[in-house]
Amino acid sequence: MTETYVADYERGRARLMEANGGYDITAQHDACGVGLVCAIDGQPRREVVELAIRALKAGASGYLTKQSAPAQLVTAIRQVKQGRKYVSTTLAEQLAARLGEDMDAAPHELLSNREYQTLTLLSSGKTLSEVAGELKLSVKTVSVYRARLLEKLQLKNNAELTHYAIKNGLVE
Repeated sequence: MTETYVADYERGRARLMEANGGYDITAQHDACGVGLVCAIDGQPRREVVELAIRALKAGASGYLTKQSAPAQLVTAIRQVKQGRKYVSTTLAEQLAARLGEDMDAAPHELLSNREYQTLTLLSSGKTLSEVAGELKLSVKTVSVYRARLLEKLQLKNNAELTHYAIKNGLVE
């Protein structure tokens, strides 16, 4: 049976709410073989769906919001402990609605998780140094992620990056 952790997902970073005192699992959770129920609070609907998809693709076993009833969290944990997947009813409806939208993947959906994190942080006004500090990476590494995402999105600078993120509902 897999271990189950409840994580708090905020602006592209997942933090365990129990065990390991807030251990950053952003890069590790896809390879560690744990069931994972992610929660998010106060994000725009489109961003919640995007982050849910990313978490589930990265290996999360479940996903629900912080607004969910405590009983729903218990249900989610039990379902994940049984080796099954869980998403809240609200999120399931949003995911189903998204399937009805354009079936072609948006360019930002093809970004790696780190590139996506870099996109959201830079487009929210953070500098390369601030992003590096928040992600615990070197400025050079963040610069490489920035260059890759600019290339993949066919953008030229941070202004275009910010415009893209706002237009696609990735930041407020």
